[in-house]
Amino acid sequence: MNRIIVYILLLLIFYYPVFGFDNDAVLSPDEQSLKEINEICAQLDTDCSKKEKIRLLELLADKSITATQYHSALDAYSKLLDLKGNSKRKKFQYYVGLGNAYALKGNYILSIQNYRNAISLCRKNIDVKIKVGNIFLKSNLYELAEESFRDALSINNNSDEAKKGLGDVFYELGVYIKAVDYYTKTDLSAYNKETVVKVVDCYRNLDRIDDAVNFLEMATVGNKDKELIFLLATFYVDKKEYVKAKKLLLRLIEEDAKNFKLYIYLGHLYELTGDFVHAKKILDRASSLNSSYATTDLLQARIAYKTGNLLESKKYARNAYSKATIFFVKNQAQKMLQFLDNK
Repeated sequence: MNRIIVYILLLLIFYYPVFGFDNDAVLSPDEQSLKEINEICAQLDTDCSKKEKIRLLELLADKSITATQYHSALDAYSKLLDLKGNSKRKKFQYYVGLGNAYALKGNYILSIQNYRNAISLCRKNIDVKIKVGNIFLKSNLYELAEESFRDALSINNNSDEAKKGLGDVFYELGVYIKAVDYYTKTDLSAYNKETVVKVVDCYRNLDRIDDAVNFLEMATVGNKDKELIFLLATFYVDKKEYVKAKKLLLRLIEEDAKNFKLYIYLGHLYELTGDFVHAKKILDRASSLNSSYATTDLLQARIAYKTGNLLESKKYARNAYSKATIFFVKNQAQKMLQFLDNK
């Protein structure tokens, strides 16, 4: 049963982040940026030299990308490509610009088309090949993504972005042994938080818990990222290093006292160590912050049963069943009710 509770709590980490963030939040362009774009457009309407027109169109494209005005950027790059006498280097630059703008708009077909136009002009440029690989990866076209990243590695076998890209491909395919092999060949400077979590998840799926802990300890040195520290605490629990786990969880709660999921995990930690009084107190605190979470009631049901309070255990199990929105959690609550009904 303990392993089932651990699995439920891991669902909180990998599918329902403990600390809220929105990587996809898009800020509206500020008035100053829009004003600058309008001023550039006004200058382009005047009679200017070809050299000045190129300068203004390139500036317009850059400003438009920054201000998320992708239509304007596409128009600027298209006009630049239409100009006669462009060098091969300039054409490459403009096709990449078009590819970037289409990618930001979410039009991956036209993005790849323009990136391939750029590659035809400079076949040894690995940055564009990696951009193509990342788009295929986002589109779940894993074979094509792998091909692009391998193509990039064939040009520069030290490319961390290409190695990380191949790690991502195999991670998405569930081939964790290959994924972690490419990830660990990648320099840590190329990692972001998402990559760290993927590496740890690979180790977890491969039952290499010691490797997961060692990697997380290394990744959190001088890193105050709350999610990674919380993740390390959960693995300390898995390794029964409860003192270390408790220290990290209490530190996180001190910094974020209203985060109810931290209390849920701390309550589970106290349950594991047999401190049912503190476990119930901590879980009561979690419920006071958010009463709709089924996992809290499921843990309360376990504690009530272990302390001999069968009626209270049934009450919490019924609450967990009615609140559960995840099938696995609902199923476990139902099994617990069936177990308790036979007592």
